[in-house]
Amino acid sequence: MKNTSSLILISALLAGAACNRLDNFFPEPEAGRHVGIVEWSASNVQTFADPAMGVITAPDTVTAGEPFQVTITTTGPNGCWRSAGAEKAVLGNLATITPFDRVEGEVCTQALVRLPRSVEVRFDVRGEAAIRAYGRRVLDGNLNAATERTVEKRIIVR
Repeated sequence: MKNTSSLILISALLAGAACNRLDNFFPEPEAGRHVGIVEWSASNVQTFADPAMGVITAPDTVTAGEPFQVTITTTGPNGCWRSAGAEKAVLGNLATITPFDRVEGEVCTQALVRLPRSVEVRFDVRGEAAIRAYGRRVLDGNLNAATERTVEKRIIVR
């Protein structure tokens, strides 16, 4: 009986060690990272109702094959929000960018903050191109009721 108990205990310890290795191999998503807010409105604060205004900043005309900078600016509901980068994909003459933000700190100003981040983009085909930012729309200041929102800017590639 003693050998059986020891065997069960050793098996449990080995299984636990294997689980810890798997957890490290497949880490959880970054805590506190959120898809950025590209449209914000609330009755008691400044409203950013036109998300195309200032969300995507890019040249109106670019040269095919040459990289250029695009700035995506999101809105943080208070001073604890920070820009946390972006993911991009370019297919033909369409660039899609998803901005991310995170919350840091415990004592925060209650003013809205603008959170810019730069992304390098390159279009190789001449003609009209589109830059799309995929983000969140928050109405009435309710983060829990956020919906998807896409903002687009069209440019010319020469």
